[in-house]
Amino acid sequence: MRKLRDPIPFVCGTDYFEPNFFIEEGYKNTALATSDRQEIKIPQFQFNKERWLESILNRRSVRKFGKKAICQLDFLKILQILKEPIANKSDEDIEIYLVVNRVEEIEKGLYKNEQLIRAGDYSERAGYLCINQAIARDSAVTLFFVSNYQNYQTAVQLAGLIGQRLYLVSEYLGLNCSGIGAYYDDETQEFLGTEKDVIYAMAIGI
Repeated sequence: MRKLRDPIPFVCGTDYFEPNFFIEEGYKNTALATSDRQEIKIPQFQFNKERWLESILNRRSVRKFGKKAICQLDFLKILQILKEPIANKSDEDIEIYLVVNRVEEIEKGLYKNEQLIRAGDYSERAGYLCINQAIARDSAVTLFFVSNYQNYQTAVQLAGLIGQRLYLVSEYLGLNCSGIGAYYDDETQEFLGTEKDVIYAMAIGI
């Protein structure tokens, strides 16, 4: 690690408070669960316990990909994990779009789950949509999470749980992963062909 050229200024974030009616009301309105599904489905995972525990300890966010392809088997394993339910009562739904950039024996293009929507090399577009971040361009797969939520906080929590699973299964398979919280909302919606809100993005690769 290189030393910083300039010192980082220290700012205490708790020594002042500025009321904001818009933010406070938005928080209140999204704090109450408005959906309640009776049936709770339990996910079924089959992992080596020791390797899985190591994956939890070693889980990290990568900051650079080498533009290398991942194997088809690993990609299919990731898709399988995405299908597993989350044990909760909420009926909020998270849909996942995938920009496949570099997966062996899988056609490049935009997918919704396993369904190819548009074929083509969209790596540069994915990078641009994520505020010109190289990790979204150089990944094997870039994922966008969308939701037509009733309760924002619940939807974001579910997206976080799915994201954590992707982090862990990527580490388990020997792949790298990173969450992406910055993207052009309207342009990403247009690219995906959805009116649902984009609430998270991720990138997986080597």
